[in-house]
Amino acid sequence: MFKTKCFIRKNTPELRGKLEKMGYRVCRCTGEATAVYLMAGHGDIHAVHDESVDIFEDEVKSGTCKLIDCGDNELLFLALAAMRDDTDKDQLFTNGIDWAIKREAARNLGLPGFEYLSFPRDVNTPLHKATIEEIMEQFKMES
Repeated sequence: MFKTKCFIRKNTPELRGKLEKMGYRVCRCTGEATAVYLMAGHGDIHAVHDESVDIFEDEVKSGTCKLIDCGDNELLFLALAAMRDDTDKDQLFTNGIDWAIKREAARNLGLPGFEYLSFPRDVNTPLHKATIEEIMEQFKMES
């Protein structure tokens, strides 16, 4: 089950396709012309429409709406949206130094395993599934 509620301040067909590939059910409301933000939560993707953006942002700021704001950072949004408790597929792993994405073999071709985001510097320290805090800190450092 997907476990991280988050939103991104953008909405593209390509992004919706990536979320569908991850296993999300993408609501048809996301394809409407006025749908400007995407929200991920509990396996569903819904949209925030431009006529309700001000109300939505006020609810996020006040804490009424408990979604992590990913700004327009698609990589951060996808990393948080990928977090699940029933599989490691497409999730970020780290050892505090190196970062990798867990991949599964596609159609029984190739080997499943970790796809490192850069050349590994510490192969002796095992990777663990990254926490929300670690992911957010990593993306803050990269920006």
